[in-house]
Amino acid sequence: MKKYVFLTCDDLTEFVVDDEIAFKEFEKQMGDSTYEVKSWSDQTVDWSKYDYAIIRTTWDYTKNLELFLSILKKIEDSGCELLNPHKIIQWNAHKKYLKDLEEKGVKIIPSIYFEDETRSTLKNRLKMVQAEKYVLKPTVGASADKIEVIASEDVLERFEGIDKPEDWFLQPFIQEVFNGEISYFYFGGEYSHAVKKVPKDGDFRVQEEHGGLISLHKPDESEEQIARNVLNSIDEKLLYARVDMLHTGEGYKLIELELIEPSLYFRIDPESASRYIKSLKSWTNHS
Repeated sequence: MKKYVFLTCDDLTEFVVDDEIAFKEFEKQMGDSTYEVKSWSDQTVDWSKYDYAIIRTTWDYTKNLELFLSILKKIEDSGCELLNPHKIIQWNAHKKYLKDLEEKGVKIIPSIYFEDETRSTLKNRLKMVQAEKYVLKPTVGASADKIEVIASEDVLERFEGIDKPEDWFLQPFIQEVFNGEISYFYFGGEYSHAVKKVPKDGDFRVQEEHGGLISLHKPDESEEQIARNVLNSIDEKLLYARVDMLHTGEGYKLIELELIEPSLYFRIDPESASRYIKSLKSWTNHS
């Protein structure tokens, strides 16, 4: 009998959670295997008693990334298999991974990392990435927390007022965000489903916590292949992945590759939870 633990956080009251749908599928598909749900930050857990730990709703990890990564490493060191693996989580936790993907040929939203810039080089970079407005984002963040929209003429002043440039990066504000971004979901490397996320009137943030509207999206084969190509640029085998894309005037561009704790929107696609657990079962039967 295999034992599984799904990782969450201490407080989910501000979030939309649909993992109960997946847990019901677990009970249907996984035979005599058992599961528990534990907060990643619970220091009393003996991780060695589990065979597999699946990262799910650990949505407060950005508040203490160092501790989060150390506990994930502790889980792996205990002999419990972590999904997704610690190595890929560590890489994906810092938004500089976008730069790595760009070097592999993935088309991303142009990104300027403040730690790489001085005032003079930033001034030149802004000439190359021209926009009326820019979005300032933390390099470690989730759910659009702490992001700012800045007019182009205010960027240099804002840059000089930042204490830790390594914690921030800049992207042009893309107007097409008002049309919605598309999230493509892959379980065990296989395409599962996609959703469209549209911001509420008067906002640009697409997350449900900010009033974004979520609906099922049916991509054609060529569109889905663009997202798949992003996933194919990763060498690591993954249980789950979410590829967030935006259709711009220059074609589809990657916003985020979510490999840590993405919302999976099981309630939007009635069969998605079944595919997720089926992938988990296949993974653990062959590991």
